[in-house]
Amino acid sequence: MATLIGIPLFLFLKKIIPNDIVLGCMLILVEVYFVLANQYSYVLNLTPIGTHSCLRLLIYFYLGYLIVKYDYFLKLNKKIIGALLITSLSVFLFSNYITFLSGGCINSEETIMTVPTSFLLTIFAFKLSVRLKKPLFIRNMSTFIYCFQLYPIIVVRLILGHLGLIQLHMLIFVGILIISVIGYYIYYFIRTKTSFRFLKYMV
Repeated sequence: MATLIGIPLFLFLKKIIPNDIVLGCMLILVEVYFVLANQYSYVLNLTPIGTHSCLRLLIYFYLGYLIVKYDYFLKLNKKIIGALLITSLSVFLFSNYITFLSGGCINSEETIMTVPTSFLLTIFAFKLSVRLKKPLFIRNMSTFIYCFQLYPIIVVRLILGHLGLIQLHMLIFVGILIISVIGYYIYYFIRTKTSFRFLKYMV
């Protein structure tokens, strides 16, 4: 839903703010506010507003727009992008750890390095030439996990909440991923071993 609303909103903003630099600065400020109001709220006491809305996606739509419009990013040397990605990812993990030690929580979405790390990771992925042995199987798994993840989220949060580990977001991610992958293999097994034709149209 956030994507369906966010894309038209971004296009509207691009129309009323045609200058890419001005639009980019505005969206960076919006993202900085979300980071400060969420991960660093224990210090700044800011009230997070619209954290789970389409506003969070605008900066990512903008970066995607830059990649498409300016081919400069895709012409960068893969080694340079790889080095920048490793550096950015290291700072991302380190800042998360420092925040956790100082009284905050570990969060993959609310750090100041999330956006640049995602941007570099996207460019690096474009530079790779990967050949998959079972591309259809992987694509179907991706679709299945995207649609199925809500149920593991509920289960994992209940379990970790009971164990007092709800603040460990990386553990939540790993738990959701494992359950989702197991769920897909169960679905794939049932789909291939039974005559329920409707299962083929689920992903």
